[in-house]
Amino acid sequence: MEEHGTVIRVEGDFALVKFRRDNECSRCGLCRSSHGGTAVMLCHNPLHAVMGDTVKVEIGSVQLLRGSAVIYLLPLLIMFIGYALGKRVSEDIGVCSSILALILTFVAIRWYSLRYGMPLTSEITEVIEPWRSYP
Repeated sequence: MEEHGTVIRVEGDFALVKFRRDNECSRCGLCRSSHGGTAVMLCHNPLHAVMGDTVKVEIGSVQLLRGSAVIYLLPLLIMFIGYALGKRVSEDIGVCSSILALILTFVAIRWYSLRYGMPLTSEITEVIEPWRSYP
């Protein structure tokens, strides 16, 4: 994933980047929505971009696939395991245990992301147009 945006604040090794939100990035969860069709994303800033710079922000495909697997495949796998374990007792217990396992997995993922942060990170890979101060 690749987006172009403007640095609005620098915080140590990270920068807050504002960009227009489009259909491709509308549901990934890395950015915080703002009003008027814009989004704000916290990005690693190895190029030391400054406030006002127009930058290119990228998220590695491996990171994106890993995050998608955690969010979508892990709960499905745990749900099937819950069903298989509960089915040993009865069909009804299997269904209930699969639903409970699914809910607990989503709660655990949410707790982990709030406690340790998002596993996906974005990075500024290019300063397209540096901010310039004109007299």
